[in-house]
Amino acid sequence: MNPYDTDVRLVWYLDFLHTRAGGGYEIFSVQPREESDGRVLAVAYRDVPERGYVTGFTYGASLVSANRDVRHRELTITMRSTDTEWARVPAALVAAFRGMREFNFGNVIGHVRPYVDHSPMSSVFLVNPVNVWRDRESESRLNGPILDGVKVGFVGVYPIHRSEFEYIRANKVKDFLTLGGDFMDPLRAPVV
Repeated sequence: MNPYDTDVRLVWYLDFLHTRAGGGYEIFSVQPREESDGRVLAVAYRDVPERGYVTGFTYGASLVSANRDVRHRELTITMRSTDTEWARVPAALVAAFRGMREFNFGNVIGHVRPYVDHSPMSSVFLVNPVNVWRDRESESRLNGPILDGVKVGFVGVYPIHRSEFEYIRANKVKDFLTLGGDFMDPLRAPVV
């Protein structure tokens, strides 16, 4: 068992999310690649940041890192959808890659098939998250809690098409972002 994965830590984290995100939530467990690394959870909020959206946060990425001395990130996603399957996408990434790779801004991660059945997108890129906190004036960025003496920050997960994945790998995320696109639309057409 991971010594950082305690019920007290989880309660602190969930309290932090609930007081800032508001709204109703559901928690889903995702089977981790390595049980000894601790739990992987998806915390899904319906109608956050507004009606018709779903936002998900992971719990578990900050328990283990490819660099064992750095435990400071959780993933988040916001989609214009009511389907909580989107909230599970970041947790699936954590379950598959935790301890093997860092979840860094600018990374792109491909997948063999679409993450959610009704959307053709099968890859993701990681950049700044959507600000879903209710008090948006004081939170210009999505700042996280301090857990185990470590400030946890959030990395945004954005689903993309396979062609966009290839474009980012050949270029950079910042080049891709200049092409535009509504990255919270689960049914959008590819921009490349």
